[in-house]
Amino acid sequence: MTTVNTGELFRRWQTEEKVTLLDPGTYDLEVVEASVNGTNVFPVFRVASGPLAGCRAQAGGFSFSDRASGITFQRLEGFGLGDAFFAHSPPLEQVAAALVGRRVRAQVLHHEYGGEVLNQLAIRG
Repeated sequence: MTTVNTGELFRRWQTEEKVTLLDPGTYDLEVVEASVNGTNVFPVFRVASGPLAGCRAQAGGFSFSDRASGITFQRLEGFGLGDAFFAHSPPLEQVAAALVGRRVRAQVLHHEYGGEVLNQLAIRG
């Protein structure tokens, strides 16, 4: 018989991988990881305070396409990434790395995409 500690695996999933759909409201969020896919950076957040502290959440990404870059840069200023950071045209991998560990107070909203309810952040620099 294979010995697998399913209880430990479940606890690890809950604390390190499970993504929570947050209720609409204001949250203190910390970026715990960020990945690049094409012209997009996708952060994963951890709720930093309150009754949901420790929960992980996703809320879309930052698109660096010509069409969406204006709102992306406005939102990234909310994380402290502005003129000085972008002055030397960092690659998206550097943008993703710079987001990790940053905190932001954000309004979480819901939106529907493909029949699924998802989190969306309202952040202004």
